Amino acid sequence: MGINAAIAEVQRLIGGLDGIRGAPVEPPESINQFPFAVAYLGGGTWSHAGNWKRGLHTIVVELHINRADLPRDIRAALRYSENVPDILMSNPTLAGTVDHILTTPDTPLIYEFGAMEWGTVKTVGYRWRLTVKMQSAIGE
Repeated sequence: MGINAAIAEVQRLIGGLDGIRGAPVEPPESINQFPFAVAYLGGGTWSHAGNWKRGLHTIVVELHINRADLPRDIRAALRYSENVPDILMSNPTLAGTVDHILTTPDTPLIYEFGAMEWGTVKTVGYRWRLTVKMQSAIGE
């Protein structure tokens, strides 16, 4: 387990969705394949009890649609409004890379929708904030 493996699994899952043309494991400086998804660590917390540590981490997942014709681009983005949450929530351990995704009323899958950019390219899309729990012995 590890946060890098969890991020790679998020990218693999979203990259497999119909229509996604890019889902690189590491955020690129620039990209010309749209729509594309990128995930990265957004922050988190560590705590411990005895010899165990527990991490609650936020994985930020962005989905970008190149902005050229706003009505068409928004329609294209709306295709992903439910299938990205569906694919994440139906894989609660991200292939065993985390103990579980936290999607409760206290820790929901938060998202934003609207104008974005990647580098100098104007896009429209989503930014989800996925909280995951990871627990292991200290030193592992």
